[in-house]
Amino acid sequence: MKFSQLAWQQNESNYQAIIRQPFNQELMNGTLARDKFAYYIEQDSFYLQHFARVLAHIAARLDNSHDILQFLDFAKGAIVAEQQVVHEHFRQQMNLKVSGQISPASLGYTSYLHFCSHNQAVEVAIAAVLPCFWIYYQLGCHIQQSSAANNPYQLWIDNYAGEDFARGVSAAIEICDRYYAQASPAVQQQMLAAFATSARWEYYFWEDAYHQRQFLL
Repeated sequence: MKFSQLAWQQNESNYQAIIRQPFNQELMNGTLARDKFAYYIEQDSFYLQHFARVLAHIAARLDNSHDILQFLDFAKGAIVAEQQVVHEHFRQQMNLKVSGQISPASLGYTSYLHFCSHNQAVEVAIAAVLPCFWIYYQLGCHIQQSSAANNPYQLWIDNYAGEDFARGVSAAIEICDRYYAQASPAVQQQMLAAFATSARWEYYFWEDAYHQRQFLL
């Protein structure tokens, strides 16, 4: 069985929990409070800055020229397509306020990805970054199907359900499947574990945004 089939099968319940989260339900209905979305955008901006660095570091560890260029393209997309287009649109349109805080999940998730990219086999690092692509795409498609009319968050929804993002997701899945097929049984298990850990962080990332969680003083 391919890595992607196993990984999704093992984490289906977590994905269903993400769909049911109040943040994503209210975003789909267009009723999500602006301050909650503002906090999410602030955390996502922090996350994407680090995610781009992780992707670039993975590229530096690869030997296949095609895969190197693909991961560099992923890193560029995290900054240009997501930060400079989607985030900037909402910052200006909604005049979103900045709290200056970093949520526990933002710090925990990015720290975990940096750990994987620097201290684990490159195959494991590749598996660890896949949920960010794949879960966002699946969620975007799910929300788009039931999105409320005149949803103020429609650009966010359309971006992650769009064809451009879908192509990146397909490329990331293909690379992960290929490296999994060539890996030792031990590394294969580490890849599946890394995917599961990142999928859990995805859940807590939205939870923290909805509750605007901060570190205790």
